Amino acid sequence: MAPAPDVEVIEIFDFPTASLSSGKRRDRKRAGATASSPLDVDEIEMWTPRQKRRFDEDCLILSADPLAANKARPVVVPAADDDEDLAVVAERGPVACRDFPHARYLCVKFPFATTPHEKHCEQCYCFVCDVAAPCATWRGHAMYGHCHASDQDKIWKTMRGAKKANPCKTY
Repeated sequence: MAPAPDVEVIEIFDFPTASLSSGKRRDRKRAGATASSPLDVDEIEMWTPRQKRRFDEDCLILSADPLAANKARPVVVPAADDDEDLAVVAERGPVACRDFPHARYLCVKFPFATTPHEKHCEQCYCFVCDVAAPCATWRGHAMYGHCHASDQDKIWKTMRGAKKANPCKTY
């Protein structure tokens, strides 16, 4: 059986660095190759890390910075009277819980764990009533105001279900 030919692996970076290039030259000389020796590239695809990421299925190249401040509001077309579905036509901005309506406990502007629950942004809605915050019972009695509602507590889930079953009754 013939001995395996010497294989040289070359990693192509987006930018040259002194430490990487000096190490490669040493390896090349040890392997007996010169800097001018041609590489046989038949049936070999060579990609820089950036090029590989562009074609990677799990990676998406964004055309704009998603973290840049974007004050544009989403464009929502109201559904027709005979159609009860919501039609979102366009969206601008990276964070849905900031740009779209959300329950108070999911608010990004006023985090539920670190801010008073009575505070709400223009996109917050009541978890129990499904109306824009503040609802009629937003503050309520002590810990029973709807501003304290979240999907983590069974009581609030029960109240939400009851409100959906009988929307005219106040909970």
